[in-house]
Amino acid sequence: MVNLINGTVVAFVNLLTLECLDLSNGYATDNTPIIGYNCHSGANQQWTLIEQNSVGAWPVWSVINKATGSAMDLVVGPSNPIRGFQPSASNAPGQSWRLVSAQPDFGLVMIQNTLTNTYATLLDTSVDGGHAIAGYSGSVEEAQQSQLWKVSVVG
Repeated sequence: MVNLINGTVVAFVNLLTLECLDLSNGYATDNTPIIGYNCHSGANQQWTLIEQNSVGAWPVWSVINKATGSAMDLVVGPSNPIRGFQPSASNAPGQSWRLVSAQPDFGLVMIQNTLTNTYATLLDTSVDGGHAIAGYSGSVEEAQQSQLWKVSVVG
């Protein structure tokens, strides 16, 4: 797996559809959907990893969009959507993520939210782009392709 350190800029590609984790239209407005979208290498598909106070095997990260500075945030409620919000100064649990090694030989991770212990999951498996991403239960032992993400360091 790629060596990730504080400040690393990455892209996440879903194993099932080969779509990138994308802040929809690069909007900086709070509550902007984070979606799976055809990869185009734009800044709204690039994410800076900011390490929080970590304990345990996997560091805890804030995942910050390079285009807008919005933080990846799991909104607790019906369907647990994942959206872009301004970063919390206090490392809000909805904005705290672990990149759990699922298949290290292939650089695959599951993106786990620390508030709900759910995983970023691509909901619609079509490959035409624009698919919702939400937090759903899962496990490394029974990883679904819709929950597996390839991490690539950008530039």
